[in-house]
Amino acid sequence: MVEIPRWRQSETYPDPSVEVLDPRFLKYRITNAAVERLATGMRFGEGPVWFGDGEHGAPDGFRCDTDGNLWAGWGTGPTLNGVMVFAPDGEAIGRIALPERCANLCFGGAAHNRLFMAAGQSLYALYVDAKAAVPT
Repeated sequence: MVEIPRWRQSETYPDPSVEVLDPRFLKYRITNAAVERLATGMRFGEGPVWFGDGEHGAPDGFRCDTDGNLWAGWGTGPTLNGVMVFAPDGEAIGRIALPERCANLCFGGAAHNRLFMAAGQSLYALYVDAKAAVPT
């Protein structure tokens, strides 16, 4: 069994788990928002809940924002687990580090600007200054 390092919510702002790879990503960053672990090791009446489909070293679930950026769950090992954000031209512009592989993600909340990230054993959330691209 792979041991997952203990994760703690950041006490600093901006959260050091959010890495800007390209200045274009700065406009999506809310500097006073931290990554939150909402739940770990969830169990429902039907039994354990597991996210993911077992793909390793590749993007997983993904969503687009209103600017055409692609937000993709990522998991290529402890140093790259989390979410990658790509501009429409394919350039990586941002990264959200998590202690485990992110298998799926979605935008939610009243303003569609809260990013929910489902990992192998936890659910994380982060407010961003981007909104979900929803079909009209």
